[in-house]
Amino acid sequence: AAAAVRDLERVTTDKIHRLFELARKESDYPLEILLHWFITEQVEEEQWSGELAALVEQCQERPGPLFMLDHQWGKRVQEKTQ
Repeated sequence: AAAAVRDLERVTTDKIHRLFELARKESDYPLEILLHWFITEQVEEEQWSGELAALVEQCQERPGPLFMLDHQWGKRVQEKTQ
């Protein structure tokens, strides 16, 4: 599931980049500006989903870090809701 999330974030990033390229080609400057926010957000989401996938992979080899994964996931949810 974590790998699927990571892959989905990568696909989303690619789609946003394509939209940005189309906006630039069509000289749609307001859309370019709007897409900057999404691009910045996707950098964070891709980083987080990559870290999550790596942590889950470690838990498959050694189940001990599962507590840390749960703690980090909970911390992220709290930060997003504040």
